[in-house]
Amino acid sequence: LAPKPIFSKVGGFYNANQDITLSTTIPGAVIRYTTDGSEPTESSPIYTGKITASKRSEVSYRWGYDAKNKTQVQQYSWAEGYGNINSSYYTSMFKDPVSKAFVLKAKVFHDDYVPSVTACQTYFINMNRPSLPVVSLVTDKANFFNADSGIYIQGINGCYRGVNGDVLANWNQDWERKVYVEYYDATGTRQFGVNAGASTMGAVSRQIDLKSLNIVMRSEYEPGAIEYPMFGDDGNSVYESFLLRNSGNDWEQGVFARDAMIQSIVRGQSDMETQDYQPV
Repeated sequence: LAPKPIFSKVGGFYNANQDITLSTTIPGAVIRYTTDGSEPTESSPIYTGKITASKRSEVSYRWGYDAKNKTQVQQYSWAEGYGNINSSYYTSMFKDPVSKAFVLKAKVFHDDYVPSVTACQTYFINMNRPSLPVVSLVTDKANFFNADSGIYIQGINGCYRGVNGDVLANWNQDWERKVYVEYYDATGTRQFGVNAGASTMGAVSRQIDLKSLNIVMRSEYEPGAIEYPMFGDDGNSVYESFLLRNSGNDWEQGVFARDAMIQSIVRGQSDMETQDYQPV
């Protein structure tokens, strides 16, 4: 197995464009890269010189990228016929572009080695740094927004989960997609970056725009575990999985802390297991 490529600068929050160089310890190896979140392959561009990380801006993929990516929860309906949209609400959501980070993925290729595990860094250029930690998820957009297989949309290959208010949707499937997960602490310092699997979780709360995700480490993505105390001194220092929760049904009321507070109150008062939490 080839070692991962080496990045000259770690991901994080920067006030100006950054020139990034990539290198490898294997003589004669080739580094291939992508900047759209997709996995580098043998057909991806070959790295030949510095890559400039700059601020990006484009329309959001909240709805997916074709008319079959309809979602009921955003309160609009597709008209009869492919691509014929009969909703001013839908079009208004695309009026203004969204600021996005610069994502650089890279892999090392050599005839005598198995290609390396994917390495990735995310650069937030001229973007306000939140006061809370930041979790960055990087993946091929099709993994979340493809009509056939995207886990974040209603799509066309959905199922029911058998709960009150259920809808036929892709997000109800027990599908897992490869993602690259990075964690930046409250100071903006990158604490870890790993290849992992992501799947939607919850019951009817899967219909909410911001969905809960189960993040799992697996050897097929990258050997090892996450070695960082995400929940402080009271939690573990090594994790093989964690949840990104949307607070369940409380999300609709904008009450993001109630579930975490209840967990904290019960902790130590009974023999029940509880979940720790870290707002991000």
